[in-house]
Amino acid sequence: MRITTQRGAATLLTCLALTIASIALAISVAHTATLEQRMARNSLLANQAQQAANAGLNFGSAWLKMHHPDWLSLPGGLEIATPTSNPPAMSSSSGDSFAINLTFERAPNWLGYILVRATASPSSAPEIEARVSQYVRPSGVLTAAGEFASPLIVDGCADLSTTSDLYPASADLPDVGPALSASGDAACLIGGGTNLHGGQLQGEIFPSTGLWDYVFSVPRDELLAMATAQVAAFPHERDYWWATADDLSAGEWRHSIGSPQRPIILVIPAELGCPGFSGGAVIVGFIYIEADCTGAPAWGDFHLYGSLAVTGQFNSLGPSSRLAHIGQHPSGPNRIEPPPLEVIQLAGSWKDF
Repeated sequence: MRITTQRGAATLLTCLALTIASIALAISVAHTATLEQRMARNSLLANQAQQAANAGLNFGSAWLKMHHPDWLSLPGGLEIATPTSNPPAMSSSSGDSFAINLTFERAPNWLGYILVRATASPSSAPEIEARVSQYVRPSGVLTAAGEFASPLIVDGCADLSTTSDLYPASADLPDVGPALSASGDAACLIGGGTNLHGGQLQGEIFPSTGLWDYVFSVPRDELLAMATAQVAAFPHERDYWWATADDLSAGEWRHSIGSPQRPIILVIPAELGCPGFSGGAVIVGFIYIEADCTGAPAWGDFHLYGSLAVTGQFNSLGPSSRLAHIGQHPSGPNRIEPPPLEVIQLAGSWKDF
């Protein structure tokens, strides 16, 4: 009897042990399944977040083509900005919502390239974040040489013996930029009267096709067509101005046009010769004179914030004339930035982490 009782107790204990082991195994399997589901869910969310961040990069490139960022300068010359509004949240087929944030960065030595950074996180798991970045280059009607040009560019020689002022980038500072770029050598520069404010002559080798291709990224006919179209559609809101005889008063230009946020591209065609600039006119942007300015009368009261390019000799600055780099304007950027015609991605600069 005692042996039977002992055998029954052992059997019961064995059954209990097997039951506990089965329960533990079931719990472990359930936990493993739950963990695998969570890992699969997080992997799916991370993949979707990366796709949302990539969409944010595309949004940023498109935004830069239509808008001018409001840049904030940091120590060291780095500038940062954000779009006026972030991209709308993206939703997946499973119902998850992904918030996207965009920032822009640029530095003076990046030659116009902008680093676009995009981050995205799912609302159901904000601890998951995808981050991607891409360098892009907004490309307008000016080349990089045109955007960063000195205040005066001459495809020939310059006579600056008349008292006047040229203010280069970072005038009177240790890192001052060139005041004059010319195709001739130093012997072509006649100084004595003009104050270059620390800047020097910079010799340039322009393309065989001429000065136009050095400063402009579009053909002459294309820029003329763009300027003509703007006159018809937006006569008082121009980015490109192709001068006519009606724009001159007694052979002189006396209009104030352009702003640091919207610099003007002004072309004086060859048929107008080299008109004088006076009347207290202030121009912010880029002036291109197709004619030689040899023998032209001295200009009067005229201030330019930007760059003046002359196809030929130049000797027209007067005592009241001042040519200054656009960065010398109280609210000027460090380069001339016309509206982008396209936004080019820098190959090999994309990354995610």
